[in-house]
Amino acid sequence: MDLNKESPLNKTNPFHCMPSDSVSFVQHPLLKEDSIQQREYQELIVSSVLDKGNSLVVAPTALGKTMVAGLIAAHVLQQQPESKVLFLAPTKPLAVQHQKTLRAILNVPEESIALLTGTVTPKEREQTWKNARVVSATPQTIENDLITG
Repeated sequence: MDLNKESPLNKTNPFHCMPSDSVSFVQHPLLKEDSIQQREYQELIVSSVLDKGNSLVVAPTALGKTMVAGLIAAHVLQQQPESKVLFLAPTKPLAVQHQKTLRAILNVPEESIALLTGTVTPKEREQTWKNARVVSATPQTIENDLITG
């Protein structure tokens, strides 16, 4: 990608890319410095999602879907400071992995990036939900909490 050319993200949101030696990183106030390497295809996906709203991103394993989601989460948290971001993962290990990755890339207090699974008691989940800005959870946990109020 030509670093002198404007990034597709610069047109629609506050992300921009900065070169660091031979590697470029995506920059945003809610991203930890040098935490996400620039990938043009990811930028195009993020730009499209931010333009269109609700989206489903389908890509092979290891192409950075979590990073795309992290970029979108940073944008949402900045634009809507009172909002929460909910990451759903089909298994507890994947929910744990998402929490770990989000803590590594998002520039928000680590305790505000929470994990909700069935191993956490309903009372603890309620308090965790209230205090979190970003929640990684299994669908079953969220469904059960919605059903039980």
